[in-house]
Amino acid sequence: MEQLTRAAAKRLEDEMHLLEHVERPRLQDDVVRAQGAGDIAENPDVRMVLSDLARVDARIKEISRLLASAAVVDVVSTEAVAPGLVVLLSIDGDEERFLFGSVDDRHPDFSVLTASSPIGQAVAGHKVGDEIMVDLGGHKLSVVILSIEA
Repeated sequence: MEQLTRAAAKRLEDEMHLLEHVERPRLQDDVVRAQGAGDIAENPDVRMVLSDLARVDARIKEISRLLASAAVVDVVSTEAVAPGLVVLLSIDGDEERFLFGSVDDRHPDFSVLTASSPIGQAVAGHKVGDEIMVDLGGHKLSVVILSIEA
């Protein structure tokens, strides 16, 4: 069973609300406007909007499934890198903040670092100050954990 922090669940709920109440209605309006421009089958704008609408619907279903099946945990220790936490990493000297999680996670401010990625596998369970060398097929990266936040 997937685990989500309350903050991660809230981000997903907020994303779903935005998709359901802003993006989807806007796309539906775009379809109606594009349909008024003539033959739907020959109109590339309609096909593009329908594709966007299908993408939004798929994401809504994905978030619904995740929220319905995941366990929401109240207390998450920030002692070590774990799913649902925000980590600040120095990767070969470049600092970047990530949400450490699964491919289902999204965050408006930074990228998701999945636990299954090479860097994710390397940093999982490590603490602030730890330096880990990550081998990416012969190219080694120095990764230092600078901070961990809930």
